[in-house]
Amino acid sequence: MSTKKLIDKMIENEFRKIQEFKETDDVKNNKEIMADQEWADMVFHKISDILPKDKRFFLYEYERVISCIYAELMRYYFRQGIIAAFKELECLKDYS
Repeated sequence: MSTKKLIDKMIENEFRKIQEFKETDDVKNNKEIMADQEWADMVFHKISDILPKDKRFFLYEYERVISCIYAELMRYYFRQGIIAAFKELECLKDYS
């Protein structure tokens, strides 16, 4: 396995660990995120309630696609953050 693939795998594993074991508790403790989530849920249900049943599929599909995009963006920024941190560490080696 190449170094790049190994690093990519390590980043993905760390992302998944955070997502599985840390994210839920951290989000529950963030009042701003919880307030935004409650608002989004209320708006979603209001829209769902006024839509004819045969059109609700589109709302649910929209939510699914937005969730997938959001998850990919989280992965992207997580990876970019790790890369930036390693670049900072590389710069610091001259000071040790």
